[in-house]
Parts: sequence; C-alpha cells; structure tokens
Amino acid sequence: MAKVQRNSARDKDTDAKLRDAGWVVLRYWAHEDPQIVADEIRQTVLAACQIRN
Repeated sequence: MAKVQRNSARDKDTDAKLRDAGWVVLRYWAHEDPQIVADEIRQTVLAACQIRN
C-alpha cells in the first residue's frame, strides 16, 4: 500500500510539473482498449491544434 501511495504522489508531482511546462497530461491503464485510448489522444491533439490556430 505504501508503494502505491508513493507512486501516486510521484505521478501527481510529475503531472503538475508537466502542466506547468505547458503539456497536456493523459494517463491510461494497460488494460484499456487501445482504440479508445488512440481516439482520445487524437481528439486531444486536434483540440490543442485548434486552440493554437
């Protein structure tokens, strides 16, 4: 349990640093449907491109 809590805290810290640097952070589990994950990533990238144009 302690390892999971440390990993979670590390991930939150990493996410915050990436967001502060201007990145969009997406996290997925290995068991998630790859097509759904790919679609969500594509939608996120397209939305980011529209915002910048």
